[in-house]
Amino acid sequence: MTTPVRWRSRLAIRLIFTTVALVAVVVVGSGVLAARQVSASYADRSRVETARFREALAERGSATTTVFAEALLPLLVGNQDADIAALVASLVHQDRSLRAVYVLDRDQRVVVACEVATPGTCGATGPASHQRLATASWQTLIDAWRAQGGSAEAHLLATTETAVAGVATALYAKPVFAAGAGTGAAAAAAEAPDDRYGYVVIGYDLTPLASFARATAAAHAAATAASVRRTVAIGGGALAVGVVLAILQALRLARPIRRLAAQADQIARGDLTGHVTIDRADEVGQLATAFDAMVQGVRDRDQALRDHNDALERTVAARTRAIALLLDTTGDALIPVGWDGQLADGASAAARAWFGEPTVGAPVLDYLFPAAGAPRAHFELGFAQLTADVLPFEVAADQLPRQLTRGDRTVALTYRPVIEDGAVVRVLVIGRDVTAEVAAARAEAAARELHAAIVAIGKDRGGFARFAAELEGHLTVAATGAAMTERMRALHTIKGDAGSLGLARLAACAHAAEAQLLDDPDAGPAAVAEVAAAWRALRDELGDVIAPEAERVVLTAAQHADFLRRLGAARDPRPLVAEVRGWLEEPVAPLLARVGAHAQALAKKRGQELAIVVDGGEVTIGRDTGWLWSCLVHLVRNVVDHGLEPGAERVAAGKPAAGTLTLTVTRGDAGLQLTCVDDGRGIDWARVRAAAGPAADAVAPDELIFRDGVSTAAAVTETSGRGVGLAAVRAACRAAGGDIAVSSEPGRGTTFAISLGRAAACAA
Repeated sequence: MTTPVRWRSRLAIRLIFTTVALVAVVVVGSGVLAARQVSASYADRSRVETARFREALAERGSATTTVFAEALLPLLVGNQDADIAALVASLVHQDRSLRAVYVLDRDQRVVVACEVATPGTCGATGPASHQRLATASWQTLIDAWRAQGGSAEAHLLATTETAVAGVATALYAKPVFAAGAGTGAAAAAAEAPDDRYGYVVIGYDLTPLASFARATAAAHAAATAASVRRTVAIGGGALAVGVVLAILQALRLARPIRRLAAQADQIARGDLTGHVTIDRADEVGQLATAFDAMVQGVRDRDQALRDHNDALERTVAARTRAIALLLDTTGDALIPVGWDGQLADGASAAARAWFGEPTVGAPVLDYLFPAAGAPRAHFELGFAQLTADVLPFEVAADQLPRQLTRGDRTVALTYRPVIEDGAVVRVLVIGRDVTAEVAAARAEAAARELHAAIVAIGKDRGGFARFAAELEGHLTVAATGAAMTERMRALHTIKGDAGSLGLARLAACAHAAEAQLLDDPDAGPAAVAEVAAAWRALRDELGDVIAPEAERVVLTAAQHADFLRRLGAARDPRPLVAEVRGWLEEPVAPLLARVGAHAQALAKKRGQELAIVVDGGEVTIGRDTGWLWSCLVHLVRNVVDHGLEPGAERVAAGKPAAGTLTLTVTRGDAGLQLTCVDDGRGIDWARVRAAAGPAADAVAPDELIFRDGVSTAAAVTETSGRGVGLAAVRAACRAAGGDIAVSSEPGRGTTFAISLGRAAACAA
């Protein structure tokens, strides 16, 4: 009994041990497999969480670069490298997880670089070298950005990892575009000029993530080994307990992991308000604590960045207000205008007060010149020429109106280019109130005009009275003449006569009326209105001083006694009769001298010297000779403007530096002969024929020079250039029964000869 019992006992024991062994093997095997499965599951979840962490970090880097790029835009536009460096240092100081920050210009050269050697410190380097970014992964970032389209919207997640000072770093990059602008991928790939101002590159330290991964891996290994040891030790008897414990442990692990997953999903949706609270001391508890700390750090950095952005916006707003205040205190009207002719933002207070509240995007033409007319057309044509970008800006700007009148205010206009990246992008119209200056200038001009008139009256009161009478007639012809040539000749004669008497303001008005009449032949009365107003204002100032005086003959007592003696002794009264008739005439020499002085004054204004030779002899002429002296004025003005060379040119040609003008009057049996001779460059007959055009090929050049509209002047001046003066001279001579001829030798001078027959000379 004993043996069987023992055997059964042993068998039972063996069976038990075998069963236990089998159970143990099964348990151990199951435990090992379970441990491996738990470890693999834990590793997978860890990788998922790490990937989500990286995605969250990528989104954070994208947001940071976007906000930072917007803050950098005005500083990059203004090339404010020092401010950029200060902004970068402030960002690194506030965000301790940053490993590196780079700011590049549009050519991918470093403007500011900040690489953190150790946490909490920053060695910022300025833009002295401006070399390309040496980080190996920079080209990878650029290629990734181009692969996404190369536009402002395609920059997100153009990320890569690299080593900065031997530390793993995640880089995030964003090109800095102008607000609301983008560029095509083809242009970005070719690095053609576009609206990029530069790049922002930031790097986050990945050391905590790597440390976390290593700690997680070690924890996984330790957990697996412990599980195997516990499974082998417990054996079969602990199988049920192990199963229960495994189930409990699995549940215990699943809950925090699910909470971590839910928190990660919440963060992915942009909600950073949640917290993970897991009261455990194991790896899961550590992971949860680290994850919660990371979320809190992101919240803190997000708040700091928002605070920084708010501070930056306040700074920009304060600077904008300061600049606006500075511009308003200048007192000038500052009007920014786009290259398309539309009003831009930023008009000064003076502009708003003078021209009204501007509407951004409205045409500047309507803002400055709302009424139709010549000034509006002038500005429209000039601005179109300016923006055509054919002429240099300064040359084209000179063609724009320099002055406008709005109500009682006169505003002087200047134009300045606004340049960005070497190109003109806007025009700054600057208006200055010159109302008082214009009024003072007009008053001063009127005073000078009055003084010149009084001087002329003092020299020859009768001559000035005749000038006034003739001027009224010329004004009538200029305003109502049937032919264009008659009106132009009348205005040209007014201009010449006024200039010879020193009436510069009246001469300038006549010159402007000539230009207006040429632009609009139907503007007769309107073109002459300002000339007439200027003359009548002067005439009213002079009052009775220019009233025509009665013709009278004044003799000295000696002249009277001598005449009585010769009258009593005379047998033939005819010589005495001729002498008495001459008492109503005036000597020619003083009149010639006055015309010569006018020619000298014109030459002096041109920086030239002119000597005057007058030979009037004892010739006298009737007092009603205003037309003849107008002819002389036209001739001498023509000599100064066309014939007289500069001093250096005369010296080079072997002549004296000063030119010579000779005015001569003789009276013979054939009548009166008046000549105007200069020693200038002579007449270029080929240019005369070219100015007359091919239709005049069959006409002699000395005939063409007296035609209306024929002039060899390069530009119209206040003295010549319209081809009117010589035509007016010939018309006046022929109307008086005389004629005019011209002869000229190139390089030696020109002679004009006016001939009046005996009848015409006597009438004169």
